[in-house]
Amino acid sequence: MNRLSGLYAITDAALQDPDQLPERVAQAIDGGARLVQYRDKSGDRAGRLRQARVLVIEDHPTNQAMMAWRLQQLLQMAREEAILQNQQLAVAFSEHQYSFERYTGADWELISDDALFRPRGIGTFLHMSLVLDGQAIEFAADAEQEQEDDPREEGEEEQPPRIFILSSGEISPFELTFTDEDRRHSLMLRGELNGLVHIAERRSTL
Repeated sequence: MNRLSGLYAITDAALQDPDQLPERVAQAIDGGARLVQYRDKSGDRAGRLRQARVLVIEDHPTNQAMMAWRLQQLLQMAREEAILQNQQLAVAFSEHQYSFERYTGADWELISDDALFRPRGIGTFLHMSLVLDGQAIEFAADAEQEQEDDPREEGEEEQPPRIFILSSGEISPFELTFTDEDRRHSLMLRGELNGLVHIAERRSTL
C-alpha cells in the first residue's frame, strides 16, 4: 500500500468565514500541504453545497494551487461515482482543457448531464504537461494547426490522452504538472494506481 507523507490539511468550518475557504485552501497548498480534506460537521447541508460550488463547480480566477486542488477533488468525486455506479470513467485532456467522460460499452462519451463533471478550461496563464504510465504525453494542438498538420486518413478520429477511473477504484498512474506562463513556478499533481491523488512537487526557478 502506498502511504502519503507530508502535510495533510483539513478544513474547519467553525474557524473561518465560508467566503475565505478558497483562499485558505490555496494558502495551505502553497504552504506545503499535499492533501486537503474538506470537512464540515455542521448540520447545514445547504451551506456545504454552496461551499462545494465555490470550490469545485463555479469558475473563478485561480492559481496553480487552486487549479490542482480542484482537479484533485473532482478526481476523488469521480472515483467515488465510478465505484458506486459501477461505471468506467475517464478524464480526457487537450492543451488548455480537461473533460470527464463515461464508457458506454462501445465508446467514450462526454458527461454533459452533470454540472460537477462538465468540461473545464485552465486559461491561458497556465500550461499543463502530463505523464501517463511513465510516458510523456503531447496534447492535441489548436484546431486550425491540427487540421494543417494532421496526417491521418479522413474519418479517422484521434483519441485524446485519458486518465482512466475504474469501477474497482483504480486509476491510471499519472503526473500532471501546472506551470505558470513565465515558466517560473510549477506544481505537480500525482495519481497512484490505488486511487490516491495528491500534490507531489513544487518547483520555483526564481
